[in-house]
Amino acid sequence: MTTKLLILTETVQGITLAEYFAKKERTFSDIIHIILLLIDLVKEIHNKNIVHRNLTPKNIFIHNSNSLDGVKLHLTLIDFDLAHINEKHIKKTNSNIWSRDNKPMKNGFYEVPQFEVELLNNNDIDYEIQQVDSARQSTLIDTTLICALLFWMITLKEPKNSRDLNGKAPHETDQSIKFIEYTLEKVANRNSGKFHSLRRHLTLIFDRGFGKSQQQWPINQLEGQILLICELITSMKHQDDSSKILPTIPIPFSEPLFIRLASFINRIKHSFVHCCAYFDSICWSSNENNRWSGNNQIINNYDILIIGERRLPIKFQIIRYENIDMLKLNVEIKNDDMTIIELPCGYWKEDDIENQYATITNIFILEVIHFYNTFIEE
Repeated sequence: MTTKLLILTETVQGITLAEYFAKKERTFSDIIHIILLLIDLVKEIHNKNIVHRNLTPKNIFIHNSNSLDGVKLHLTLIDFDLAHINEKHIKKTNSNIWSRDNKPMKNGFYEVPQFEVELLNNNDIDYEIQQVDSARQSTLIDTTLICALLFWMITLKEPKNSRDLNGKAPHETDQSIKFIEYTLEKVANRNSGKFHSLRRHLTLIFDRGFGKSQQQWPINQLEGQILLICELITSMKHQDDSSKILPTIPIPFSEPLFIRLASFINRIKHSFVHCCAYFDSICWSSNENNRWSGNNQIINNYDILIIGERRLPIKFQIIRYENIDMLKLNVEIKNDDMTIIELPCGYWKEDDIENQYATITNIFILEVIHFYNTFIEE
């Protein structure tokens, strides 16, 4: 006798995200608001030990509802066919239970890198298969798909794969760059500083979102980036991005690169404290908390930024791309809940970085101000 299983569900309200965006052009602020709603919804299912793994425009419904605060948007997720449920108490007595994670899972919208891996059919690689299974069950899959949805909302182009035949990520193609820059130009409204700040953060989101699993966003970190973008949209209307930077003397070019770049970071930190009258009380920690590591390719500086009574662990990093003579400057700050918030400070020509000292310092000052406004100021 065959037992029939029935699932009773309520009627889904609204229309799909695909239909919603087909109706009319949405503003960048609309897009960011929807992404934040989606992040909240995905965090809810992650808290129930479920990874959806199939977030696409057709699997997300959106509808308006009336409340005391006015009309609000609501999202509903459907189609959990590809979902992974983390049930640690289930014993792996039946290998078929897990076989789905070892097969390609394509939704036609975006194939995450975790499912691009081809497994070897070999009895000697059980541990390797287990590692791949772990990656294919990771919550990072959902955050990667959220990044793919953000890209689609801006460009209305399905990302499909993490890299095209030319090795470019979806946001790196000429057509995508035009769409993204056009959208940000409308938001910036001729404010160059605002445009470039938004561009850096959006590029960072997509760089990691379309990266390998080791680079992909934990959901709290992705949420932090989206909140920073909200702050950038609303706070830079009249903000001056040209603080008066103290002139400094660079280390001679004859010195090793590590010494020169370490000096460059120290001068940024010194100028930041001197110029940033935005805060009533600000300083760096004592010397025992100021640590350095790295080589001529990667330089890291760890310190604590003290703002009033707040002590914020901070990491400066300069990565050298020797093949293109470029330097990438990144800053990471740990929030009160220990979520790492990444502040992108741009890519710079190695032989021109001293000429850009004032510009880079101003970028750092503004990034910290936006961080403070978003996560600390009450």
